[in-house]
Amino acid sequence: MSEQKHLSHEQIAHEAWAELVRESPRAAELMHHLSAQIGDNNAVVISQQALAVLMNRSTDTVKRALKLLEARNWIEIRQVGERGTVNAYVLNCRVAWSEPRDGIRYSKFSATVVASSIEQSDEALLGIEPPLMYLPTR
Repeated sequence: MSEQKHLSHEQIAHEAWAELVRESPRAAELMHHLSAQIGDNNAVVISQQALAVLMNRSTDTVKRALKLLEARNWIEIRQVGERGTVNAYVLNCRVAWSEPRDGIRYSKFSATVVASSIEQSDEALLGIEPPLMYLPTR
């Protein structure tokens, strides 16, 4: 029986992550940032600019790291909107897609959403806005 069969999923994942560190330190760094952001979900919605700030790297570095992570099946990237600079980054399992309605397939999944203050047009007002109207839950 080979040693590989005695390893847990956690051990295999750690060994793969160690290999990623050797192959691409920036991609491994980004994986740590993404996994730190997902919380109780398997996905995080965040802009490439916000990722660059978290990593203290350029957006080009983030894009290269994301491309490698996606190519190696570490993450699934699902675009939110048309420009492709804000995406849902899915870790651990792929999203499920519905049957087509009107020729379009949809996917619903839970994600942590990270919004950066520097990307807000009203950055100077953040934290001092009046409260939102209350909506009933029933």
